[in-house]
Amino acid sequence: AKHYYVTIDADGPHLCKKEEGEVRWVLGFVCKEWDEMPKEVKDRCKGLYTVIVRRRVTAADVAADPIRWEGYDVGDYTDAFESKEAAVALAVHIARLRFPKYKIEITDQTL
Repeated sequence: AKHYYVTIDADGPHLCKKEEGEVRWVLGFVCKEWDEMPKEVKDRCKGLYTVIVRRRVTAADVAADPIRWEGYDVGDYTDAFESKEAAVALAVHIARLRFPKYKIEITDQTL
């Protein structure tokens, strides 16, 4: 059986300022509020976010391949998709909802 898996990767917000028509990243001192912000909060505002895209197991999945879905109940989550198109379509839908102002770029890393 061949299945497809998909993730959404998004980089965190960047602190920038516009200076003389150029946008520059702000490094180091930003403001008193940033410096006093707890580390746990700052950590959520930087880095890379990875969202594992999942779907629910359907009755049709179980009926078509009961051995593959042994141990799953209808309605359980799985990250396995039957087609690349279904995986990408759901990932794009989720990305548009979660990151409405981001540019969505699809990369295929099929091995």
